[in-house]
Amino acid sequence: MNEKKYIYKNDDISFYSCFYCKNKYINDIGCKAFDEIPTDILTGEFDHTVKHPDQKNDIVFEPITKEN
Repeated sequence: MNEKKYIYKNDDISFYSCFYCKNKYINDIGCKAFDEIPTDILTGEFDHTVKHPDQKNDIVFEPITKEN
């Protein structure tokens, strides 16, 4: 995982930036990959550029780009 691009760290706070994923719902909490995003993804403990073991689909983190 590219920590400089996808992880926000500030002293004791660290979380995975789902907000920069093109699969996050714009007007709702959640994403196309999960009904409820697992804590290990939100905290950055799990690299969601690969499929999570509890996932029922193959959707993974994809950064938002100008093209999408």
